[in-house]
Amino acid sequence: MKSDLFLKKKLLVITGKGGVGKSTIAASLGLLAASQGRKTLIAEINTQGQMAGFFNKPPLKYSPSLLAPNLYGINIFPKKSFEEYVLLQIRFRKLYSLVFENRFVSYFIEATPGLAELMSIGKIYALIKDYDLVILDAPATGHGFSLLQVPSVVAGAVRVGPLKSESEKIESLLKDAEKTTLIAVSLPEEMPVNETCEMAQKTKSQLGLSIEAVIINQVFPEPMPPREIALFQRSKKQLESDPDLRPLATCMEAYLNRYFLQQDHIQTLVTTFGEKRCLKIPYQFNDQLKKGDVERISALLHSQLEAMD
Repeated sequence: MKSDLFLKKKLLVITGKGGVGKSTIAASLGLLAASQGRKTLIAEINTQGQMAGFFNKPPLKYSPSLLAPNLYGINIFPKKSFEEYVLLQIRFRKLYSLVFENRFVSYFIEATPGLAELMSIGKIYALIKDYDLVILDAPATGHGFSLLQVPSVVAGAVRVGPLKSESEKIESLLKDAEKTTLIAVSLPEEMPVNETCEMAQKTKSQLGLSIEAVIINQVFPEPMPPREIALFQRSKKQLESDPDLRPLATCMEAYLNRYFLQQDHIQTLVTTFGEKRCLKIPYQFNDQLKKGDVERISALLHSQLEAMD
């Protein structure tokens, strides 16, 4: 899958366990797509997200704002999406205020299962016509699955009306492999890897959607060539017997243990998804990522995507 095919979709859905770096990857892919001349929108959903911080911009709002040349961002609030959808149907602000801003009705709406997800994904669908590419920084895995599932649930539950027809359109978009790509982000750790594999099985069996690529974030670089690693392991006891060298030997052993453990988890993902579908991003040894870090990750993704068949 060359990068032009990867990015010349209409919708990229970035999913994964919370804390794996989905926003970083969404920002990096957004920069890459924008650099290739595609008008790109990165969408968050009801977050206190850090997306705008990557670009030294104020927090994203409900209306799209410019993050970088050819790159925009939006924070989708389900309540605003619901209001927007209803006003498109009834066209009277006073009627909306009278009925839907009643505190009892408002509470009922907020408590309705799946409504927030449907309004959010519906807003994504509405935005697609205005951009070459929309990158959805989806909620963490469980909520992300609900977001993808709700259009088919509503389409099957509602018999007639605009809600049914809109849900069917959204479901059609999500299942169109020519227009939509699902990308998982994982860390090379047990829980994120297991959750990524489970998510892939669940989306395939229940939604008919395939995860097209897995981006493995925060991979420790190999500290030295294998021959030198073997030499260190043979000499470890001797190094530890020297008080001056013991701290260095302890740190190196800890790093190697973490490195090899990561490699085991990476192999699990490679076995599940295939070598060519697993992209690796080195650990960024920074307390807080800035635009320069995102640009470097974008370049790394570009080179790896170019190497894919």
